[in-house]
Amino acid sequence: MQLGCFTSSVGCFYRQETLHFEFHLMFGSEEVFTQDYDIEVCVRTSQLSRRLWVCDYGAGIVREPFRIHSTSGAVILRRRKGFVLRMTPDFLRLLCRGELTFGIRCAGHDFDVAETVVTKELRDIRY
Repeated sequence: MQLGCFTSSVGCFYRQETLHFEFHLMFGSEEVFTQDYDIEVCVRTSQLSRRLWVCDYGAGIVREPFRIHSTSGAVILRRRKGFVLRMTPDFLRLLCRGELTFGIRCAGHDFDVAETVVTKELRDIRY
């Protein structure tokens, strides 16, 4: 199982804009339904930067004492296949400038999958 790779036509992302990232869980060349998995996403911009969490425990796999509390201003929107991570400017302002990176964990009954996805630079809009 894997989440694949990041592709984009933009040069960078801005903290003043709402960002949407769509992820698909793959098994070989087939997409896997994500409703069977709990999803945890750790968002950061460098190795030493603050980590912000966005979680959806809709599948009920991860037990309550082990659940991570999400940072407000971001949400996971589940789709039939895949999910969308939506981050608002209030959430993004908590991050330093740098390479926007996601540590994603999908926990299922049979196994867990974890992957790091590195994207483009997160920066401020200059007027």
